[in-house]
Amino acid sequence: MFHAIRSLLALEREDAKTHAGALALFSKHFVVSAEKFSKKDVADVMYVQSMRSKGDYVDYYLPTPEEVRRTIELAKSFVKKVQLYLAANDIKFVIWGKYDN
Repeated sequence: MFHAIRSLLALEREDAKTHAGALALFSKHFVVSAEKFSKKDVADVMYVQSMRSKGDYVDYYLPTPEEVRRTIELAKSFVKKVQLYLAANDIKFVIWGKYDN
């Protein structure tokens, strides 16, 4: 999801090195000002990020099967939404400062 967001940010000539930074810029450019994605999309990314953080930083954390299923489904759904957005805007390849279709 982080890299899907970064692909969108590239269209705005923005980038972020952290998950929090990427989410903030995504919200700014694609949710608040442009309304291309929803607040639910942001909440979904935040949920998946929280699950990733628990897995990385909480000792002995073991997600439930339902948490695993939900996390996978949210990630797949979000990435698909980004792919559809890029396809709908006829964006196939992005190079900083230049867009090739």
